[in-house]
Amino acid sequence: MVQAIITLGKEEDRIINIVKAHHSLKTKSEAVNFIVSKFREQDMDEFCPICDDPHRPLKQSYINKLDRIEKEKVLHHYNNINELRKAIESA
Repeated sequence: MVQAIITLGKEEDRIINIVKAHHSLKTKSEAVNFIVSKFREQDMDEFCPICDDPHRPLKQSYINKLDRIEKEKVLHHYNNINELRKAIESA
């Protein structure tokens, strides 16, 4: 289990409370998990290049990305977390 501290706007918090009440959930965490699972069922194929179905091929854009990464074969070493963060944010 992963724990996360998130900041929500008033409207988002209200929606989570509505989902929590409507589905008789005990906590907001359960409501967030419910929302995420519903999103995954409906829209995940559009956003994720990999699917749980082993018979479904990878998207061509994902294959191209993997090929590019494999060709680069450059390992970066970072001295601290701030260097890593800068590299990620500038990518």
